[in-house]
Amino acid sequence: MTEFVGIIGEKLDLSYYEKVEAPYVQAYIHPGNRLATLVGFSKTGLNVQVYKDVAMQVAAMNPVAVDKDDVPGKIVAQEIEIGKEQAKREGKPENMLER
Repeated sequence: MTEFVGIIGEKLDLSYYEKVEAPYVQAYIHPGNRLATLVGFSKTGLNVQVYKDVAMQVAAMNPVAVDKDDVPGKIVAQEIEIGKEQAKREGKPENMLER
């Protein structure tokens, strides 16, 4: 990071980082450099384009979590309410809305 500060002439602060450990890691940087992803794959030996396409889809989907255990409770509650409203509009009985 110190090297880049010297190149661009701007002070950079790194407030957070995580290390991605996987047999293969693919980066995707969206045109305009405002969105980027790093995706770790447990399987190697695939066509490089497959890795790039998956990384691009992750950027496009903008997921809130990697798995369901990491999804914040607030978002889960909001999605449940959306599902109930949709079921209600479809004419589902009131006792089925909680399911």
